[in-house]
Amino acid sequence: MRLTKEMLLGIGVGLIISSLLMLIFFPSPGGREAPKGIETSQAVNKKNSPTVRKSQPLENLRSTTQPPQINKEITIIIPQGTDSGKIARILAEAQIIDSDRDFSQMAEALQVESKFKAGKYSFKKKEDLTSIIKKLVGGPQKE
Repeated sequence: MRLTKEMLLGIGVGLIISSLLMLIFFPSPGGREAPKGIETSQAVNKKNSPTVRKSQPLENLRSTTQPPQINKEITIIIPQGTDSGKIARILAEAQIIDSDRDFSQMAEALQVESKFKAGKYSFKKKEDLTSIIKKLVGGPQKE
């Protein structure tokens, strides 16, 4: 039997799909929850990898490595007269955004770099740039 381009492409696509399904249904250990039906233990072996044990239900366990707190609210204060470049640095230092340059470019593209308002703001870690810019242009929330 001779392998054709179509057969090789089909095999490649099948491997990619099966790999993605494995990642979705069986994520690697390290802060993520195990698939239903598999119970993990707090104990670790010599190589620091989790051991599988059927004595404890999964709901009663806590991960030894804390997952990143992406939804944690972070409060910052934007001083009066702060330009968009400084605001971008404040947001990056607070780990609200990944890149101050991306923020500045987005603000420039939306032509709002001079419309940011000073005040106290709360953001979620890694909140999307559009949402952050809308909040800064709209002004701080009244408490």
